[in-house]
Amino acid sequence: MTPDKSFQVHRDGSGFDCPLGVDTLSVTFVRDDVVRVRIIRPGTNGPEASWAVLPSEHIVAQANVAEFKDSILAVTPEGGVSVDIRNDTFSVLSAHGDGLMTNVTVTREGESTTITWNCPPDRRVYGCGEKTGGMDRRGRRMVMWNKDKFEYGEHEEPIYYCIPFCVSLDGGQAHGLFVDNTWKQIWEPGDSGSTQASVTLCGGDVDFYVFTAPDVKTILNRFTELTGRQPLPPLWSLGYHQSRYSYYPESEVRSITEEFRKRRYPCDVIHFDIHYMDAYKDFTWDPVRFPDPPKLLSDLNEIGIRSVIILDPGIKVEKGYSAYESLFESGCFARNPDGTPFVGEVWPGPSIFPDVTDGKCRSWWGDQMKVLDEIGAGGWWLDLTEPEVFLYDNHTMPDDVVFPGEDSPRTHAQVHNIYGMQLARATYDGALRHRPEERPFVLFRSGYAGAQRYGATWTGDNAALLKRTLGRLAQSPDLIFARVPHRVRDGYGLSP
Repeated sequence: MTPDKSFQVHRDGSGFDCPLGVDTLSVTFVRDDVVRVRIIRPGTNGPEASWAVLPSEHIVAQANVAEFKDSILAVTPEGGVSVDIRNDTFSVLSAHGDGLMTNVTVTREGESTTITWNCPPDRRVYGCGEKTGGMDRRGRRMVMWNKDKFEYGEHEEPIYYCIPFCVSLDGGQAHGLFVDNTWKQIWEPGDSGSTQASVTLCGGDVDFYVFTAPDVKTILNRFTELTGRQPLPPLWSLGYHQSRYSYYPESEVRSITEEFRKRRYPCDVIHFDIHYMDAYKDFTWDPVRFPDPPKLLSDLNEIGIRSVIILDPGIKVEKGYSAYESLFESGCFARNPDGTPFVGEVWPGPSIFPDVTDGKCRSWWGDQMKVLDEIGAGGWWLDLTEPEVFLYDNHTMPDDVVFPGEDSPRTHAQVHNIYGMQLARATYDGALRHRPEERPFVLFRSGYAGAQRYGATWTGDNAALLKRTLGRLAQSPDLIFARVPHRVRDGYGLSP
């Protein structure tokens, strides 16, 4: 795609638009050291509203735009970052003239779009969400697609929590790149020594941010100015959590917690996995295993142990089950392309899935939480939120499943990476609505940029293998590069 030689620049104070072949290149300077670049296709309004970026935090800086015969140069007033367009490419440069992204080209093949650029061969690349292997991402092919993988190994790709944001270092400068697109992405930062990197978007529009700063800390601060910061958790959630698959019946829960107190071992939290439920149905208790949940949770609270309750997104198809009846009546659930309910197999059997891209559905989810909140649930643990669906080869829904949404329908291919984030949002908001005087605790395993606003995460399912547990230790720094500070991992022996 080649810029029109006349350029036809349209300025708006904080940036400019100009033709890029049949498309429009739109540049906005968010701050003196942050620039947003969008590619707007003909007949469209460009990328949809972001699920990650907070509008209230979208600070806009002024830009100086200079037009030349065959190029455009746009610079922030303090010269922190500039964009140079010439011929068939554009470059994003730092105040020192260093190439953050140089000779950028955008090409399309079918629904996919590839962004390719040159970068220094000695550049080190970190982040990209939850990944296995070494911290430097050079030489990797990384897939941004949240996926459950039990007992994942050192080189598994992808896994649970993808964040299309990286931090890079070279020449004593720090840089950042955030590609705000919820579809599957393929990142290839090139081998060490290579001078080319690329990101392929498997759908949707090009919308990315480039950051520059003298240090990594400033890059991370700029990123969270856009996407939000993790709220302070309740103090008790920073204590010791006792969790395994799984504690039941009630007598075992009491025995475990009483032994902790008797032996004077610290214990602040116990987790209730799926076996507390009646036939694995959310918002229910098994009447045989747990005959008096209010009494049990009250007794645990009395000895200073909070109860964290697990929930899964799949709602069992069963007449008379109130959660199913009310969700079906609302119409806020995922559907097949022909409009019929999408029914997938998960723990309770055939289930429908709430459309958490719809605010009405998120409110419905919060309403359902009330039955557990009223009896003393202390926190919330979300599982299978990729969303995972059994019996499919890829362990999730088909790409063409439709989420009606509150403004326009979207396919699962577009919603997949934000599903867990939006379920966490629904849970966080529901917990805050029921107990506005308390800080919510929400623990989830899949997310997208901005999900840190809704709670903590853990690094996915593990088995009783020491090498698997040690492998998780290397993952801890990964989410630091996306400012997800409250994270935990399955310990040795969580699952047999």
